[in-house]
Amino acid sequence: MHMDTSNPVAHFLSEGLPEIDRTFRHNPVQIAYAGSVSQALGGGPGKIHFIEGDTGIGKSLAYLLTLADWTARGRKAGRQGVVSTHSRALQRQLRDERNLAIINRYLEWQGLPSLTMSVRMGKTNYACRDRLALALGCDALPEVATDNRRLPEYRRLAQWALETDGCLLELEDDALPDGIRIRDIALHESDAIPDYLRTHFEDIQGADIQVINHALLAMDLLTQNGITLTDDPAALVLDEAEHFPAVAQQLLSRQLSFRMTRGLLAQLGLDKASRTWADLQRMYQSADRANQAEIITHAMTGALGLGLEAILKARPRKERLASDPRLKHDWKRLRRDASAMLEAFKESSSQVVLSYSPVLGLPSLAMHDTAGGGLLKSGIKNRTTILTSATLSNLGHAPGEPPSFSYIRQELVMGREDTRLGVEHSHQALNFGDIAFSLPPAPRAPLTLVGNGQFELHPAYVDYAWKEIAAGASGRTLVLCVSYSDVSALLERCPEDLKDRVVAPGRGSALNELAEQMPEDGIFITPAGWEGLSPARQGTEAFWAHVVLLRNPTPRPDPVIELTLSRHITKQTPGISQAEAARMARATLMNKGVVQTVHKIRQGLGRTIRHPDDSVNVTLLDPRFPRPKGNTPPGVVVSSRLLGAIPFRFLSAYEEGDSVAETAIREEALIL
Repeated sequence: MHMDTSNPVAHFLSEGLPEIDRTFRHNPVQIAYAGSVSQALGGGPGKIHFIEGDTGIGKSLAYLLTLADWTARGRKAGRQGVVSTHSRALQRQLRDERNLAIINRYLEWQGLPSLTMSVRMGKTNYACRDRLALALGCDALPEVATDNRRLPEYRRLAQWALETDGCLLELEDDALPDGIRIRDIALHESDAIPDYLRTHFEDIQGADIQVINHALLAMDLLTQNGITLTDDPAALVLDEAEHFPAVAQQLLSRQLSFRMTRGLLAQLGLDKASRTWADLQRMYQSADRANQAEIITHAMTGALGLGLEAILKARPRKERLASDPRLKHDWKRLRRDASAMLEAFKESSSQVVLSYSPVLGLPSLAMHDTAGGGLLKSGIKNRTTILTSATLSNLGHAPGEPPSFSYIRQELVMGREDTRLGVEHSHQALNFGDIAFSLPPAPRAPLTLVGNGQFELHPAYVDYAWKEIAAGASGRTLVLCVSYSDVSALLERCPEDLKDRVVAPGRGSALNELAEQMPEDGIFITPAGWEGLSPARQGTEAFWAHVVLLRNPTPRPDPVIELTLSRHITKQTPGISQAEAARMARATLMNKGVVQTVHKIRQGLGRTIRHPDDSVNVTLLDPRFPRPKGNTPPGVVVSSRLLGAIPFRFLSAYEEGDSVAETAIREEALIL
């Protein structure tokens, strides 16, 4: 048995594991990263630590080993560990048999007791088939799936729910028909647990390390460890941590859909209240206001207040609620939301706004929580909290420069001098793989307006994309899209000679498994692969020979959040005009969106290099990505901040790639 009392995990990664597994490569960056995690765990409870690690350095194995070591050494004292992730793909990766085998070998190597590790997802992350049927306007999903008279998106959603386990974390927002939200169709706490989930939940009981998702973590924090049942001492590691604040905000926010409210009241036999909300829907529904939000005026509060009071005064038959736990839960939530919104009306609060769905302009009342990330500070005194990701910092620092974590700190509502801030380290690989960039000149901007404020890929841009996809390196190609509508646009105009090579996984698919089964020259098209797509390496070559970023994943500011933030700024800044507050709110969200875009592109590039010897070709198609030599179509606005997505070690390759593109333009001009 080998021992290293200073840092046994680092010693194992440096010497022990290479002896056990000859394919494992000594990686100083991974070892330094493990050291930072060990430092954080050794510092005791009460701190929040920010530890960034480049994609591909073996981050997940490093923190799993360190957490396992910490947990095993304090097992008699009741130590427990929790790992929270954003994506299901990462959960699968953490539970990979190879990872578990390495952890077990490490514990044996150190003479430590073995541990149990289980993955848990709350049932509210799964679709309720009955509730989905109601949202689609029928009694049972098979009616929708087999009825060709219904809208195609309705049939596809029904088929997805019937053919899969209905995991909502793997359902893209653009898969939902207009006016239907994920929270409208999710299983609730009062719903009976489906058989396929029952065994899954039982397996996690008593685990030394629980792997959960951010939504379940937020619920756990709200209920003071009511989900994980962890006790002091405990350690919490949030991977993909930059996503947690948005998840927490969604959980703490409230939204009351006029259409869903009307339907629920009708189901409960509350016809008078249902007619009230039907009238309100007719009064406020407006396609002209689609994808907008507006302030609720004093005149509006009269009619809307009466509608909320109608909910609170209504009394459904007790036997109706007793016979259907789902209806009882929905009714309880509706009353809770209506009470909170009515109270806000009475206090003349600016929290409640009126929002409209993206296409039909279906109205909803919304109360958005802008500080949900602060939930992570709940119970902090009793645990060690570590946030980690490949994209946790602002990504504006060069090697050797101190990283800035101001973005995530602000999302957690923590000041710069907060005494609860702990370790702040970024571990960037300086010699890890090679990327050759191609930055071809785009004929135009990617999107075109198709009506109702909606955009889709322009056919000319799709044809241009296929030309560049086909011209890539021989071997497997990964095409990273922004949405499933992008995938559909590509498939519709796919050249005949490429159709046999294309693999386009549907929503909820096990991406790694499908990628591993694809042909050697396959073209894998997905919007779900920016994070967590890590198929097992086959042989000595990089898994992907060519990675294509179809367009920048720039989020559009949410109109409800923008209006809520604007009103908050007005309230907090005496004398400021509404126009200036609106400008500041939009600028804040745009800046936040740029950081999120940089994070996502860096994650996408991280799909390329999974081993120090990997060499991959990357094609950046979107003309908004800055080209050092120009080549930007007229009217396209580029952002130099996007360069933060390029790891420092690849910046020279990026500049060389642009030079190649410029040479290609000159040669094409001569031929013409």
